[in-house]
Amino acid sequence: MNREELKKQLLDIGVKPRYFSLYGSLVPGAIILNEVYGKWVVFYFDERGNRDLEKQFKSEEAACQYIFSLLKDDSAAKK
Repeated sequence: MNREELKKQLLDIGVKPRYFSLYGSLVPGAIILNEVYGKWVVFYFDERGNRDLEKQFKSEEAACQYIFSLLKDDSAAKK
């Protein structure tokens, strides 16, 4: 799965776009996906500018699968 496929799947299951950023934009209160020097970094960017739950992946596919697993059952992201 790539970023476009992930976006479609998240929207299809009702996750609001404000809860994720797939191209590195720092959106407070969202899960961020960013490519840095060939590695894929996923983290939660909180309202104070802190990066939490940060994980690195070797592939876009692995990072996207991780984000999908984080958000698929998050009922707050669907309200």
